[in-house]
Amino acid sequence: MLAIGASGALYMGALFFYLQALRLEEASVIAIFFQATPLFAYALGYLVLGKRPSELQIVGGLLIIAGVALLSYGSASSAVRFRARTSTLMVTCALSAAVSSECSCAP
Repeated sequence: MLAIGASGALYMGALFFYLQALRLEEASVIAIFFQATPLFAYALGYLVLGKRPSELQIVGGLLIIAGVALLSYGSASSAVRFRARTSTLMVTCALSAAVSSECSCAP
């Protein structure tokens, strides 16, 4: 029962960070950042359960990292700016969502 409560609280935290990020950027940018959730799930699976990601999962993870990295930089007039606040919010969101999914799978 405790795992279900923890999972729900973590997922609500993830949604909070997601909504805060939506206040800063367009949904099209935020949606790509949310795709980082599997990266944290891979890391948690490896660290906690000892599962190794497959080659396809590694390639997919690298593509996610490349996409997020490209979108982390936006143009503000002629200068390029890093979206630090948005990146931080969405990485926290993705981590919370991944931990939430791991908690819900606990026996």
